[in-house]
Amino acid sequence: MGWPWRRETDPFWKAVAEILLIRTTRKAAARAYLRLKQVFPSSREVAIAKEEEIRGLIKEVGLLKRAKAIKTLAEKVSSGEDVYRALSQTPQVGKYVLGAFKLYALGEREFPVDGNIRRFFGRALGIEPLEVESLLARLLAEVPLDTDVLRNAHLAVLDIAWEFCHGKAPKCWACPVREYCSFPKARRVQGGSEVKREKASSPLPQKRWVGPGKGENSVG
Repeated sequence: MGWPWRRETDPFWKAVAEILLIRTTRKAAARAYLRLKQVFPSSREVAIAKEEEIRGLIKEVGLLKRAKAIKTLAEKVSSGEDVYRALSQTPQVGKYVLGAFKLYALGEREFPVDGNIRRFFGRALGIEPLEVESLLARLLAEVPLDTDVLRNAHLAVLDIAWEFCHGKAPKCWACPVREYCSFPKARRVQGGSEVKREKASSPLPQKRWVGPGKGENSVG
């Protein structure tokens, strides 16, 4: 599925997408995003909309306080305030959202870490999830990766985490990076149920994951 915010170029709508994606599914966020943008296609129109109107359009994603957050953001942006500054002052917005906005909207060298990123790298590298952020920060400081590489790598990890590397029932047998990951091996040693599923499933061609296409330029 092509997520609508990956094609977006307006920083305001990039920020709105990040707010909608907080603690919800991408499919629900995408439907809410498209409904909101169809009814109120600009930051100025969102700013003058009633909060209950916004709430009604995005209620599917839950956490309905974010309707006020989106309206407040729109009011600041439509009055001329910088989008990043306005977003940084928005309730419910934390370190990950700001980092993702810097990476995808501003083109800065960031690799924001959320639960999906921690889970993927923790399993793939066989380390504690809490160690992931410091490891990635060192990598970012020591390796001169450009923004396009970071963006595509971040998108790839998010897509794998959402589609295969689930918290409770990971689909290791179908994951495109399973041959490079330590987690399936650990499950075999521990006698995990994944072994049976791998044997029962048809073998899939081993392909190196290269991430989303160049046209995808925003978060999952």
